[in-house]
Amino acid sequence: VAAGRAVLQEIRQQQLQQRAGDTGRYLQASLRSLQARFPQLIGDVRGIGLFFGLDIVTCPIAKTPGPMFASAIKEAAKTRRVLLSTDGPAENVIKIKPPLVFGAAEVDRLTAVLGEVLSMLTAPDAFADLMAQEQQHWQQHVAPLLAHYTQNEARLQQQLLLQELLEPLTVAQEVKSAASNTSSSSSSSSDMVVDLELAVSAARLA
Repeated sequence: VAAGRAVLQEIRQQQLQQRAGDTGRYLQASLRSLQARFPQLIGDVRGIGLFFGLDIVTCPIAKTPGPMFASAIKEAAKTRRVLLSTDGPAENVIKIKPPLVFGAAEVDRLTAVLGEVLSMLTAPDAFADLMAQEQQHWQQHVAPLLAHYTQNEARLQQQLLLQELLEPLTVAQEVKSAASNTSSSSSSSSDMVVDLELAVSAARLA
């Protein structure tokens, strides 16, 4: 408890929450500027506070994921002592999640490195090479995965359709079964009444 209170006190005294908000807005503006410079690769900038993602694409119109470009950006930044990671279903989102002490100077350093890396990767030869890698990656990994998803979706739709077709039959069977049970109960009650009447008659004759 004491350690937790000390941490909260440090956050308040250093105004880290306010600093994170101010730095986050500056970071967002800087990343938007990078998107304007490199629209062929940065499809979107998303985030809040100090948590941001750069959506790396190979087509700004279709927003086609570019996982090989994202991986190249991550590795090139690492050689420049800037650590990033990739995330998302297609691993094409550059994830930026710095600590609370991150400030304007660190934002400038980050965006400068990203600008340098993106300039390098959008050079004609590098861009063509990575596009070839993207096509190969699509054929070997993405396309089979999408085909698997499509097959699963078709199988699920068939199951739902079959369930819709069988549902009226199931309801009818349940109604029939309930009616049969009711009839059996009525028949049993009638038999009990007859047996009781015979017992009364026998007692009177005796």
